[in-house]
Amino acid sequence: MRLKHITGNRWFIVGMMMAVSFLVFLNVFSRTESIRTIDWIFTGLFHLPFLLVVMYNVWYLIPHFLFKKRLRVYTLLLSFVFSFSYFAYHFSFTWVQDVLFPNYYLVPIHSGWEIMAFCFGYLALSTLLMISKAFFEQKDAELAVAELKEVNTKTELSMLRAQIHPHFLFNSLNTIYAEALTKSDKAPDLILKLSRMLRYVVDHMEDEEVALEDELTYITEYIHLQKARLSYPESVHFSIQGSANGYRIIPLVIITFIENVFVHGDLSDPGQLLTISLSVTDSVLKLDTQNPVVSSSGLSKTEGIGIANARKRLDAYYPNRHTLFVQQTEHEFRLNLTIDLS
Repeated sequence: MRLKHITGNRWFIVGMMMAVSFLVFLNVFSRTESIRTIDWIFTGLFHLPFLLVVMYNVWYLIPHFLFKKRLRVYTLLLSFVFSFSYFAYHFSFTWVQDVLFPNYYLVPIHSGWEIMAFCFGYLALSTLLMISKAFFEQKDAELAVAELKEVNTKTELSMLRAQIHPHFLFNSLNTIYAEALTKSDKAPDLILKLSRMLRYVVDHMEDEEVALEDELTYITEYIHLQKARLSYPESVHFSIQGSANGYRIIPLVIITFIENVFVHGDLSDPGQLLTISLSVTDSVLKLDTQNPVVSSSGLSKTEGIGIANARKRLDAYYPNRHTLFVQQTEHEFRLNLTIDLS
């Protein structure tokens, strides 16, 4: 049994309290410079009724009435405890003394009011100790729950990341495959870009945070990779404003919203624009995207696994430090995200 469990045990708490009380009163009741046997006996008989009172309070009254907020019943029963302590005190110095120590003649020296005062002191101290014990046990339980939630959150986030990466990989490979079929000179460069991007994902997928500069470089290469597969790459307007130097961000969350532009955007009309704008101003990162949609059914798709996962990650890492607005009409999808990186 660990030390924490031992010290939190009711028997240990009551035992230590009564042991300290015994040693204190042993010296108080001793009438000579040295402690005699009769002093030990008198102190033991004195503590017997109060030990019974404390045990009754700790094992019955507190758990069944005080902790269950039945305060009226608890107070009523305490009045009987005071009466019991008075009779138990005199019983200790009569029948108990006669049975256990017949060769000694000891006389109780405390008045009824003094006995009541002692009883109140023991009851108050034992109650405070049990309340303290319950308080720390509750804090330990809350800490255990918090730790469990943290573990569950980390597990869930790992699963979310695992869902994001295959999506990106399949889209990128489809792009390169299309270029390879036409024997395009772009294919080697696209493969090199994909290789760098995959290395970034592998190196940082388990990191809590990465440099914002690195994340923006990853996003830039992703957009270049996507534009390479488009028949009308000029329809994509991508811009980054402000300085990312010195800021950090959770990895691979912004890319989810940018992927959404290419996955669900209508790329068939050269007159339609896909806009992706990133800016960093006063430690606030802003992302604005705008793209035409194929049909109104795109709403359920965009609020599917990709954005839903990103929402969860943002809620976990930036509680009360981000805003995410999604707006969709029959023909257009808009997204606005802000993250406070301070």
